[in-house]
Amino acid sequence: MKALNRYYKTLRKTMICSRASKTRFLKQTDAFVEDFLKDKPEATFEDLSNLLGDPAALSETFMETLDPAEIQHHKRMQNIWKILLVALPIVVIVLLCIFVYYIGQAHLDIELTEETVIYLYP
Repeated sequence: MKALNRYYKTLRKTMICSRASKTRFLKQTDAFVEDFLKDKPEATFEDLSNLLGDPAALSETFMETLDPAEIQHHKRMQNIWKILLVALPIVVIVLLCIFVYYIGQAHLDIELTEETVIYLYP
C-alpha cells in the first residue's frame, strides 16, 4: 500500500529521536498493522488510519515514552545540522570571492615593459 508507506514516512519524519528508537517503534507499529490485517484482511487504509490516528499524534505518544535527554540531544543535533547547511555554502561563497579578488589583484600587479636590444658587430 502506497498510502501506508506515506503514513510511515510521515511518522518517521515527525519523530525526534535516535534512528534505533525510530526503527524499534516502526517495527512495533508495522507488527500491529500486520496483526490487524490478519484479523481483517478486507480492511482499507482508512480503517488503518482510523485505528492508528494522525502520524504526528502517534509519534508524540511514542516520544512521551522516551528519555527527555534523548529528545533534547536530537533536537540540538537537528539545529546544528540546519546551521551547518546554511553556513557552509556562505563560507564557500566568501572563500570563492576572496580567491577571485586575489587572482584579479595578481594580474594587476604585473608590469610589462618592452626593451629593444641592438647588437653592433664590428
